[in-house]
Amino acid sequence: MHIRSVLGASWLCVLLLPELLALSSRAVSGSLPLARYASPRLAGRLRGGAGAEDKRASRATSPFHPRHPTPPPEAGDSAGGTDRGGGAGAGGGTALTDEMLKASDLLQRVNIELGETEALMQEKQVIDTTCEELQASKEKAKAELAKHSAALLLAAAKSGDSPSVQEALDNGAPSDFRDQDGMNALHHAAACGHTETIQLLASLDSGGLSASAQDGSTALHLASYYGHHAAVASLLKLGADVHAQDVEGSSALHNAAYRGNGDVIKQLLDAGADVNAQQAKDKLTPLHLASLAGYSHTVSLLLSADADRSLLNIDGKSAQDLAREFAHTGVQVSSHSLASPSV
Repeated sequence: MHIRSVLGASWLCVLLLPELLALSSRAVSGSLPLARYASPRLAGRLRGGAGAEDKRASRATSPFHPRHPTPPPEAGDSAGGTDRGGGAGAGGGTALTDEMLKASDLLQRVNIELGETEALMQEKQVIDTTCEELQASKEKAKAELAKHSAALLLAAAKSGDSPSVQEALDNGAPSDFRDQDGMNALHHAAACGHTETIQLLASLDSGGLSASAQDGSTALHLASYYGHHAAVASLLKLGADVHAQDVEGSSALHNAAYRGNGDVIKQLLDAGADVNAQQAKDKLTPLHLASLAGYSHTVSLLLSADADRSLLNIDGKSAQDLAREFAHTGVQVSSHSLASPSV
């Protein structure tokens, strides 16, 4: 409605402007039919001072000037002439007045339309400003919702509440949102062994399988450390990298060996994990970690998978040396140490 009113006012101005200009031009140039409609005195004033001077000059030289006798009017001339002159003068004045009234009316209409147009434009500006403010408020509320939804996402992943995980994601929580330790929802679900939630999150963001926390741990690292064999199986099936290393160079197998998680060790070995992989920092193998932790059954499992008992850590110690150092007398890696004596 506002747009139609603005357009209507604009077209009215376009239509009326030529007519107003024409009236003004005709009045100034004297092209209005003054000789026909206006009295001689009015016509002379409108045309300017030159016409008046000519008239005075004409009177001075006329034989009918007051200094000369005035000839008697012919019969019928006085009344007829007076009537014709008076009629012409009255008719011309009326026509001119009508023209001016018409112009004034047109100007009033134009002013009214222009005033309405300006009011509509101001109203539109107010509406636009209000819309911008509403949009800004909407974006702010959306950001707040996403922030709270992200916190809900991590909490739901820890508890294995898949419907709440989905709800948080639907409300704008990013699937890769991380806590202060750099752990995302998949990390928490894996650490807590929630297989269904793992599958949901992995289906929405397959890149999350290789995402690492601040210490470099992947979801497979965490599931292996806490011994969640069902979660490990799910992660391996989804394509998790069994060779991925954390910041110390530990693989998921290192974590499982350090915690003595025999079932997970078997799963990782079946998936192709390197039984003799050494950490980049301390050169520890899974066998070293199982020995220093005192898990004799894990040591036996690794040895049966061809773990190399001769490998030494950064301090030059073997797995048997570490078992002895930590007083794990029940751990027998070999009948004698292959490394130099412990200090």
